[in-house]
Amino acid sequence: MEKEARSHQFWLNEKGQVIKEKGNLLPSDIVEELSKKLICPILLSVFQDVLNLEKDSPPLYIPKVNLATPWINGFFDYFLSMTDEGVLWEIKDITEATNNKLIRLQPEMEQKLRAETNTFLQKGDSCDNLQTPNEE
Repeated sequence: MEKEARSHQFWLNEKGQVIKEKGNLLPSDIVEELSKKLICPILLSVFQDVLNLEKDSPPLYIPKVNLATPWINGFFDYFLSMTDEGVLWEIKDITEATNNKLIRLQPEMEQKLRAETNTFLQKGDSCDNLQTPNEE
């Protein structure tokens, strides 16, 4: 049985206040705090641009936002679009997929690092003899 994807949707008014929400990502007390003001710096930086989107425009996509707060921690994709009800902010939890990718890539990256280290050591170079561009 496949696990239900964790996500949340917020509809925001032109001031960035939550007017409606649904989802399984955030606890209700956090949603209440969010509804008081728009507290996400990434959202603040693009909010005016989102307000200017046409309703049939593709959503603004902000991938792999790394959130680390007392109540949520992980990687999330943000989608922002205009609807008849206001700005729609969709948050999709991609933490598991991102962590799985990092785990798959780790051995490859470690192997590359070992190879680069061995190449450096075989050349007999020493960090003590390195010159900066200003030294001549």
